[in-house]
Amino acid sequence: MIDTVKFTPMAQQVLAVAAREADRLNHSEIGAEHLLLAIVALAQGVAFSVLRQLGVNVENLRAVVLAKVAEEPNRHAVPLPYNHGLEMVLEMATEESKSLKHAYVGTEHLLLGILKQKESMAASVLAELGVKDLEKVRREILDEINPSLKVKVRSTKSSASAESSLSAELTAIVVSCEAIIKLPEGTLRGDLEDRIRELKHLAFGQLQSTEFAPCPKALNIIDSTIVTAGSLAVLEVCGRTLVAIFGAERAAEIASERFSGLAGLNVESPIVRNWGTVIQLLTGEEIDFTVKVDFLAVWRKPSVNP
Repeated sequence: MIDTVKFTPMAQQVLAVAAREADRLNHSEIGAEHLLLAIVALAQGVAFSVLRQLGVNVENLRAVVLAKVAEEPNRHAVPLPYNHGLEMVLEMATEESKSLKHAYVGTEHLLLGILKQKESMAASVLAELGVKDLEKVRREILDEINPSLKVKVRSTKSSASAESSLSAELTAIVVSCEAIIKLPEGTLRGDLEDRIRELKHLAFGQLQSTEFAPCPKALNIIDSTIVTAGSLAVLEVCGRTLVAIFGAERAAEIASERFSGLAGLNVESPIVRNWGTVIQLLTGEEIDFTVKVDFLAVWRKPSVNP
Protein backbone atom coordinates (compact mmCIF):
# COMPACT_ATOMS: atom_id res chain seq x y z
CA MET A 1 0.00 0.00 0.00
CA ILE A 2 1.32 3.45 -0.93
CA ASP A 3 2.09 5.80 1.97
CA THR A 4 -0.33 8.70 1.51
CA VAL A 5 1.05 10.91 4.31
CA LYS A 6 2.08 13.61 1.79
CA PHE A 7 -1.20 13.45 -0.11
CA THR A 8 -3.20 16.66 0.16
CA PRO A 9 -6.62 16.54 1.84
CA MET A 10 -8.18 16.86 -1.61
CA ALA A 11 -6.14 13.93 -2.98
CA GLN A 12 -7.10 11.81 0.01
CA GLN A 13 -10.74 12.75 -0.54
CA VAL A 14 -10.44 11.63 -4.17
CA LEU A 15 -9.14 8.24 -3.00
CA ALA A 16 -12.05 7.94 -0.56
CA VAL A 17 -14.58 8.76 -3.30
CA ALA A 18 -12.84 6.28 -5.63
CA ALA A 19 -13.44 3.59 -3.00
CA ARG A 20 -17.12 4.54 -2.86
CA GLU A 21 -17.37 4.44 -6.67
CA ALA A 22 -15.90 0.92 -6.72
CA ASP A 23 -18.23 -0.19 -3.93
CA ARG A 24 -21.25 1.29 -5.71
CA LEU A 25 -20.40 -0.77 -8.80
CA ASN A 26 -19.90 -3.88 -6.64
CA HIS A 27 -16.31 -4.16 -7.84
CA SER A 28 -13.84 -6.24 -5.85
CA GLU A 29 -10.94 -3.77 -6.21
CA ILE A 30 -10.33 -0.06 -6.59
CA GLY A 31 -8.72 0.84 -9.92
CA ALA A 32 -7.56 3.85 -11.90
CA GLU A 33 -11.00 4.08 -13.53
CA HIS A 34 -12.58 4.66 -10.11
CA LEU A 35 -9.94 7.32 -9.41
CA LEU A 36 -10.91 9.11 -12.62
CA LEU A 37 -14.61 8.87 -11.72
CA ALA A 38 -13.79 10.35 -8.30
CA ILE A 39 -11.90 13.33 -9.78
CA VAL A 40 -14.96 14.10 -11.89
CA ALA A 41 -17.44 13.42 -9.09
CA LEU A 42 -15.79 15.89 -6.70
CA ALA A 43 -15.81 18.59 -9.41
CA GLN A 44 -13.04 20.55 -7.71
CA GLY A 45 -9.28 20.52 -7.37
CA VAL A 46 -6.45 21.13 -9.80
CA ALA A 47 -6.97 17.92 -11.82
CA PHE A 48 -10.64 18.72 -12.45
CA SER A 49 -9.82 22.30 -13.47
CA VAL A 50 -7.08 21.12 -15.81
CA LEU A 51 -9.42 18.65 -17.52
CA ARG A 52 -11.88 21.48 -18.08
CA GLN A 53 -9.10 23.74 -19.41
CA LEU A 54 -8.13 20.99 -21.86
CA GLY A 55 -11.66 21.03 -23.24
CA VAL A 56 -12.86 17.77 -21.72
CA ASN A 57 -16.60 17.41 -21.27
CA VAL A 58 -16.52 15.94 -17.78
CA GLU A 59 -20.07 14.57 -17.96
CA ASN A 60 -19.15 12.80 -21.18
CA LEU A 61 -15.98 11.50 -19.54
CA ARG A 62 -17.98 9.94 -16.71
CA ALA A 63 -20.42 8.39 -19.18
CA VAL A 64 -17.59 6.88 -21.24
CA VAL A 65 -15.95 5.34 -18.17
CA LEU A 66 -19.23 3.88 -16.90
CA ALA A 67 -19.96 2.46 -20.35
CA LYS A 68 -16.68 0.56 -20.23
CA VAL A 69 -17.06 -0.90 -16.73
CA ALA A 70 -19.72 -3.45 -15.89
CA GLU A 71 -21.55 -3.37 -12.58
CA GLU A 72 -21.02 -6.69 -10.86
CA PRO A 73 -24.01 -8.56 -9.38
CA ASN A 74 -22.52 -9.42 -5.99
CA ARG A 75 -21.25 -7.07 -3.31
CA HIS A 76 -17.78 -7.50 -1.84
CA ALA A 77 -16.47 -7.01 1.66
CA VAL A 78 -15.11 -3.56 2.42
CA PRO A 79 -12.63 -1.94 2.65
CA LEU A 80 -11.73 -2.78 -0.92
CA PRO A 81 -8.04 -3.15 -1.86
CA TYR A 82 -6.25 -1.14 -4.54
CA ASN A 83 -5.53 -3.20 -7.64
CA HIS A 84 -2.03 -3.34 -9.14
CA GLY A 85 -2.87 -0.70 -11.75
CA LEU A 86 -3.93 1.84 -9.13
CA GLU A 87 -0.87 1.08 -7.01
CA MET A 88 1.24 1.89 -10.08
CA VAL A 89 -0.72 5.11 -10.67
CA LEU A 90 -0.09 6.24 -7.08
CA GLU A 91 3.61 5.41 -7.36
CA MET A 92 3.86 7.40 -10.59
CA ALA A 93 1.91 10.28 -9.03
CA THR A 94 4.44 10.37 -6.19
CA GLU A 95 7.30 10.34 -8.72
CA GLU A 96 5.69 13.20 -10.64
CA SER A 97 5.40 15.22 -7.44
CA LYS A 98 9.10 14.69 -6.74
CA SER A 99 10.15 15.53 -10.32
CA LEU A 100 8.20 18.80 -10.11
CA LYS A 101 9.86 19.45 -6.71
CA HIS A 102 6.50 19.65 -4.96
CA ALA A 103 6.28 18.92 -1.24
CA TYR A 104 2.91 17.18 -1.57
CA VAL A 105 0.91 14.85 -3.82
CA GLY A 106 -2.26 16.47 -5.13
CA THR A 107 -5.01 15.60 -7.58
CA GLU A 108 -2.88 17.02 -10.38
CA HIS A 109 -0.20 14.40 -9.70
CA LEU A 110 -2.87 11.69 -9.61
CA LEU A 111 -3.97 12.80 -13.08
CA LEU A 112 -0.38 12.60 -14.34
CA GLY A 113 -0.07 9.16 -12.76
CA ILE A 114 -3.14 7.97 -14.66
CA LEU A 115 -1.73 9.26 -17.94
CA LYS A 116 1.61 7.53 -17.35
CA GLN A 117 -0.15 4.20 -16.73
CA LYS A 118 -0.92 4.01 -20.44
CA GLU A 119 -2.31 0.48 -20.43
CA SER A 120 -5.03 1.38 -17.94
CA MET A 121 -8.61 1.82 -19.06
CA ALA A 122 -8.66 5.27 -17.44
CA ALA A 123 -5.72 6.43 -19.57
CA SER A 124 -7.36 5.06 -22.73
CA VAL A 125 -10.55 6.99 -21.96
CA LEU A 126 -8.57 10.20 -21.51
CA ALA A 127 -6.76 9.50 -24.80
CA GLU A 128 -10.11 9.04 -26.56
CA LEU A 129 -11.12 12.46 -25.27
CA GLY A 130 -7.89 14.05 -26.50
CA VAL A 131 -5.91 14.08 -23.24
CA LYS A 132 -2.71 12.15 -23.92
CA ASP A 133 0.15 14.66 -24.20
CA LEU A 134 1.88 14.39 -20.82
CA GLU A 135 4.00 17.52 -21.26
CA LYS A 136 0.99 19.59 -22.24
CA VAL A 137 -0.88 18.41 -19.14
CA ARG A 138 2.13 19.30 -16.95
CA ARG A 139 2.19 22.81 -18.41
CA GLU A 140 -1.54 23.20 -17.81
CA ILE A 141 -1.08 22.07 -14.22
CA LEU A 142 1.66 24.62 -13.54
CA ASP A 143 -0.46 27.34 -15.17
CA GLU A 144 -3.45 26.33 -13.06
CA ILE A 145 -1.47 26.35 -9.82
CA ASN A 146 0.01 29.77 -10.48
CA PRO A 147 -1.14 31.41 -13.72
CA SER A 148 0.64 34.69 -12.96
CA LEU A 149 4.06 33.16 -12.42
CA LYS A 150 6.59 34.46 -14.93
CA VAL A 151 9.98 32.91 -14.54
CA LYS A 152 12.92 35.22 -15.04
CA VAL A 153 16.00 33.04 -15.41
CA ARG A 154 19.08 34.81 -14.13
CA SER A 155 22.21 33.54 -15.83
CA THR A 156 25.74 34.46 -16.73
CA LYS A 157 28.12 32.73 -19.12
CA SER A 158 30.14 31.31 -16.24
CA SER A 159 27.23 30.03 -14.15
CA ALA A 160 24.28 29.61 -16.51
CA SER A 161 23.59 26.01 -15.49
CA ALA A 162 23.71 26.72 -11.74
CA GLU A 163 21.55 29.81 -12.06
CA SER A 164 19.00 27.97 -14.18
CA SER A 165 18.86 25.20 -11.57
CA LEU A 166 18.38 27.75 -8.78
CA SER A 167 15.61 29.49 -10.74
CA ALA A 168 13.87 26.15 -11.26
CA GLU A 169 14.08 25.41 -7.52
CA LEU A 170 12.76 28.85 -6.54
CA THR A 171 9.93 28.43 -9.04
CA ALA A 172 9.08 25.04 -7.54
CA ILE A 173 9.04 26.61 -4.06
CA VAL A 174 6.62 29.31 -5.22
CA VAL A 175 4.36 26.65 -6.78
CA SER A 176 4.48 24.53 -3.60
CA CYS A 177 3.53 27.55 -1.48
CA GLU A 178 0.61 28.30 -3.80
CA ALA A 179 -0.64 24.71 -3.49
CA ILE A 180 -0.43 24.83 0.32
CA ILE A 181 -2.31 28.15 0.39
CA LYS A 182 -5.06 26.58 -1.73
CA LEU A 183 -5.67 23.75 0.76
CA PRO A 184 -9.24 23.65 2.15
CA GLU A 185 -10.13 26.34 4.68
CA GLY A 186 -9.13 25.37 8.20
CA THR A 187 -6.20 23.19 7.14
CA LEU A 188 -3.61 25.83 8.07
CA ARG A 189 -3.62 26.78 11.73
CA GLY A 190 -3.54 30.33 13.09
CA ASP A 191 -1.62 32.79 10.95
CA LEU A 192 0.29 30.05 9.10
CA GLU A 193 -1.35 30.97 5.78
CA ASP A 194 0.09 34.48 6.10
CA ARG A 195 3.50 32.96 6.84
CA ILE A 196 3.29 30.77 3.72
CA ARG A 197 2.36 33.82 1.63
CA GLU A 198 5.43 35.62 2.98
CA LEU A 199 7.56 32.60 2.11
CA LYS A 200 6.12 32.55 -1.41
CA HIS A 201 6.80 36.26 -1.89
CA LEU A 202 10.33 35.78 -0.57
CA ALA A 203 11.08 33.03 -3.10
CA PHE A 204 9.38 34.93 -5.92
CA GLY A 205 11.27 38.12 -5.07
CA GLN A 206 14.58 36.25 -5.05
CA LEU A 207 13.63 34.67 -8.38
CA GLN A 208 13.01 38.06 -9.96
CA SER A 209 16.08 39.71 -8.44
CA THR A 210 19.31 40.12 -10.35
CA GLU A 211 21.22 40.28 -7.06
CA PHE A 212 22.62 37.20 -5.35
CA ALA A 213 22.38 38.62 -1.82
CA PRO A 214 19.52 37.20 0.31
CA CYS A 215 16.64 39.46 1.27
CA PRO A 216 17.42 41.02 4.70
CA LYS A 217 14.18 39.64 6.13
CA ALA A 218 14.64 36.18 4.62
CA LEU A 219 15.81 34.37 7.76
CA ASN A 220 13.10 35.92 9.93
CA ILE A 221 10.42 34.83 7.44
CA ILE A 222 11.77 31.27 7.19
CA ASP A 223 12.30 30.97 10.93
CA SER A 224 8.83 32.22 11.87
CA THR A 225 7.25 29.80 9.37
CA ILE A 226 9.23 26.84 10.75
CA VAL A 227 8.23 27.79 14.30
CA THR A 228 4.50 27.79 13.47
CA ALA A 229 4.48 24.98 10.88
CA GLY A 230 2.15 22.08 11.53
CA SER A 231 2.88 19.73 8.65
CA LEU A 232 5.75 18.02 6.86
CA ALA A 233 4.81 19.76 3.61
CA VAL A 234 5.32 23.20 5.16
CA LEU A 235 8.58 22.20 6.85
CA GLU A 236 9.96 20.75 3.62
CA VAL A 237 9.23 23.98 1.74
CA CYS A 238 10.90 25.97 4.54
CA GLY A 239 14.02 23.83 4.37
CA ARG A 240 14.27 24.03 0.61
CA THR A 241 13.83 27.82 0.76
CA LEU A 242 16.58 28.07 3.37
CA VAL A 243 19.01 26.23 1.06
CA ALA A 244 17.88 28.07 -2.10
CA ILE A 245 18.28 31.50 -0.50
CA PHE A 246 21.45 30.99 1.55
CA GLY A 247 23.16 28.02 -0.08
CA ALA A 248 23.72 24.63 1.56
CA GLU A 249 26.78 25.58 3.65
CA ARG A 250 25.32 28.76 5.16
CA ALA A 251 21.95 27.03 5.64
CA ALA A 252 23.70 24.35 7.71
CA GLU A 253 25.40 27.04 9.83
CA ILE A 254 22.07 28.80 10.38
CA ALA A 255 20.37 25.56 11.41
CA SER A 256 23.20 24.70 13.80
CA GLU A 257 23.13 28.17 15.36
CA ARG A 258 19.33 28.12 15.66
CA PHE A 259 19.29 24.67 17.23
CA SER A 260 22.03 25.60 19.70
CA GLY A 261 19.93 28.58 20.76
CA LEU A 262 17.08 26.20 21.58
CA ALA A 263 19.28 23.97 23.72
CA GLY A 264 17.52 24.94 26.95
CA LEU A 265 14.07 23.96 25.69
CA ASN A 266 12.37 20.62 26.18
CA VAL A 267 13.23 18.21 23.35
CA GLU A 268 9.49 17.72 22.85
CA SER A 269 9.02 21.43 22.16
CA PRO A 270 7.42 22.01 18.72
CA ILE A 271 10.14 24.57 17.90
CA VAL A 272 12.91 22.05 18.58
CA ARG A 273 11.07 19.30 16.75
CA ASN A 274 10.31 21.48 13.73
CA TRP A 275 13.90 22.64 13.26
CA GLY A 276 15.16 19.09 13.70
CA THR A 277 12.60 17.81 11.20
CA VAL A 278 13.75 20.36 8.63
CA ILE A 279 17.27 18.94 8.88
CA GLN A 280 15.98 15.38 8.65
CA LEU A 281 14.00 16.23 5.51
CA LEU A 282 16.98 17.92 3.84
CA THR A 283 19.66 15.37 4.75
CA GLY A 284 17.76 12.12 5.15
CA GLU A 285 19.54 11.68 8.48
CA GLU A 286 17.68 10.67 11.64
CA ILE A 287 18.22 13.29 14.35
CA ASP A 288 18.58 12.29 18.00
CA PHE A 289 16.85 15.17 19.75
CA THR A 290 18.30 14.22 23.14
CA VAL A 291 21.89 15.09 22.19
CA LYS A 292 23.61 18.14 20.73
CA VAL A 293 23.46 17.97 16.95
CA ASP A 294 26.37 18.97 14.72
CA PHE A 295 24.35 19.94 11.66
CA LEU A 296 27.48 21.02 9.80
CA ALA A 297 28.85 17.48 9.96
CA VAL A 298 25.51 16.02 8.89
CA TRP A 299 25.17 18.41 5.97
CA ARG A 300 28.70 17.84 4.72
CA LYS A 301 28.25 14.09 4.32
CA PRO A 302 29.04 13.04 0.72
CA SER A 303 25.56 11.55 0.26
CA VAL A 304 23.88 14.93 0.69
CA ASN A 305 22.86 16.71 -2.49
CA PRO A 306 22.75 20.42 -1.57
